[in-house]
Amino acid sequence: MNKSDNFYDIVILLCASFLNEKGAFDELSPDSSYLGGPVRMRAAVDIKSKVRKFIVVGGGIEKNNDKEKWRKVNDMYNYLIDNGIDSDKIIRIVSEADTHGNFRAIYVCAKEILKNKRVGILTNFYHLPRALRFAKDTFVDIKDISFIPISAESVVKNIKPTYLNYWPEFLVRIFNEIKGLNDWERREYRGQDRPSSDWRGECHLEDKTKLKDK
Repeated sequence: MNKSDNFYDIVILLCASFLNEKGAFDELSPDSSYLGGPVRMRAAVDIKSKVRKFIVVGGGIEKNNDKEKWRKVNDMYNYLIDNGIDSDKIIRIVSEADTHGNFRAIYVCAKEILKNKRVGILTNFYHLPRALRFAKDTFVDIKDISFIPISAESVVKNIKPTYLNYWPEFLVRIFNEIKGLNDWERREYRGQDRPSSDWRGECHLEDKTKLKDK
């Protein structure tokens, strides 16, 4: 594949919760906030031909049980494989269960392969401002990373976004996104000032060889 304006060296796919008993990613969190996981995951499949590697990242690092620790990330991983993405293209990283935790874990595990790369951040449109801000501030000391926001709703082909079906929960999510950015600006975001020596992240044992820059 030749590089072009439509090519991503790496795409970071942010956590999409769990697969439920129906084999679909949850639309709502336990606190009734809209998640948008299904459209996010489908968007990853729809841009797969433009991506050299995916990093799938999700919470669970605090779990003592290995199966539970990797459950969210493995649900995402298995979905991508089931939809035609080669496992060699997917790097799994487990993190703390929040957006800043996601990026801290990637910094801990994979910062070297992001240098001098076009790195897409794939998430829902309402999450992108916060995700992009957190990514840039987390990797502020790593030069020459080009972060590119990718709105799942703008690239998905095969399903319709469902946030219009969940207006109250969608408004909760929008409020939480605004509050998260406000807290960040005021340096009141939970764990924001924790030193990088305390950041937590773990790459799946089977994927560590994929961290080599090729």
